[in-house]
Amino acid sequence: MKKILSFIILMLISLFTLSSCVGVTNPPNPNDPGNGDTPVDPNVPEEDLITYKVSLYRNSQIWIPNMEIYAIFVNDVSVTEVLIDDFYGTAEFKGDGDYDVHLSDVPTGYTYDPNMYSVDPQHTEIIIDLYPILDFDSGNGSGPYNPDAYDISKVGYYKVELDSINDRKYFHFLPVQSGEYIIESMCDIHADDIDPVGIKYSGTEQFISEEYGKEVYDDGGISKDAGFTTNFKFTITFDVTELNVARVFAIEAESKIEQYPCTVYFKIQWNDDYSKGPAFNPRIIEPKEANESVTPIDSGTLTWMSDLNNHVLDIRKCKYNPNNGLWYYYDEQYKDQPNFEKDWGIKLVAPASDTINIPSINMTFSQALGYQPAYLCLYDENDERVCYDYFLYGDGPLYDENGDKVVYEGVSYSDYARGGFVYVTNEIMEFYQLLSNNKEYFKDGEGWAEGNKYDDEPNGAGDEGELVYGGVSSGQDDQWLFACAIYLS
Repeated sequence: MKKILSFIILMLISLFTLSSCVGVTNPPNPNDPGNGDTPVDPNVPEEDLITYKVSLYRNSQIWIPNMEIYAIFVNDVSVTEVLIDDFYGTAEFKGDGDYDVHLSDVPTGYTYDPNMYSVDPQHTEIIIDLYPILDFDSGNGSGPYNPDAYDISKVGYYKVELDSINDRKYFHFLPVQSGEYIIESMCDIHADDIDPVGIKYSGTEQFISEEYGKEVYDDGGISKDAGFTTNFKFTITFDVTELNVARVFAIEAESKIEQYPCTVYFKIQWNDDYSKGPAFNPRIIEPKEANESVTPIDSGTLTWMSDLNNHVLDIRKCKYNPNNGLWYYYDEQYKDQPNFEKDWGIKLVAPASDTINIPSINMTFSQALGYQPAYLCLYDENDERVCYDYFLYGDGPLYDENGDKVVYEGVSYSDYARGGFVYVTNEIMEFYQLLSNNKEYFKDGEGWAEGNKYDDEPNGAGDEGELVYGGVSSGQDDQWLFACAIYLS
């Protein structure tokens, strides 16, 4: 009977010991080889155990903690905590296998990636880097457009708080260096309590679509098989010519125990250089001969093409006159206008000043400008060349069909526009066509110009004639007309 009782007691002790090794962290024990649970084979002599070492670095220097921090060694059968000493800033642990390593805590204002560190018999010493949590440049993340979206310009480590499973925070990312950037969440796979989602939008910071042109990333980062936490990872690229428009992305998350607000840590890293096309190779359009006489710009009331034909841009009513190199709008109903020319119609005009408001895009031209120039040089009434810097705000400067950067230097004529307008030549037509393509003003319902519409209904969403959400439509070859107008008396 005593032998049976002894056997039962021995089995109970063994079961209790085993349960303490499966996903349970015991208090540190300085007399234990592992300073906690001992995930080692008892048949391995102590002298054959491997010493693993963890050091903490902060600001590229070894950091001596002024707080209690444990290095936690985890494998499939055990969890072991080792106190990081406050003299050397290191923790040592003797074991005989492979272990993931993370920390029990970090100093305020700092973070790290808890999922990327491990040790094994071939890699026995690691450095865990602590990084400062960066502030957003501006914004509150509540919406996809300025001034609501969080603005980010630096690589580094960030955190964002989400108030519910339906909360989504938006970001505008515009770095100072071209290249491929990796955006990756760092939710702790050991805690396994938060599941983040990343959303990358196409288009520009001026207009995005919640229904189209977005990519959802709910994995790709470091995760555990069958775990609740699946970290996202995606890339955003910037050509050297594209450093004038922010990319838009968003983050949302689900809490396993429905505890909100929850915090998602994420990092943005520069990965490699990136170029979407050939190197800078400007194509110069040679100046045309200036007209001998000065023809003043038409007078009257400026009427935009988006105000005609029910806000449909239609090139079929436009004509090119090879005799003077100008484009016209031909409609019989305007044949009594004093500026209507027989067989041709009324000359089209387009902005040559960034202060002009263009209704089809619902903003002044200066609001559509960025910081990467293509030059449009004109000749004024005295045949003096006047150069305007057209700064393209979409995905970068304009490219021609050969992939060469287009620089308009010498679109010359004496019909210089009063009030910041010029008559439309083939070069200006091509300029605005490329500009519209570049900025995606028209993109199958997703473009910026399509996102603005005149309200002609007295009881509509806005006042009669006010621009509201909706859209000016255009065919592929008609886009340049978004910036064109005629004068009517």
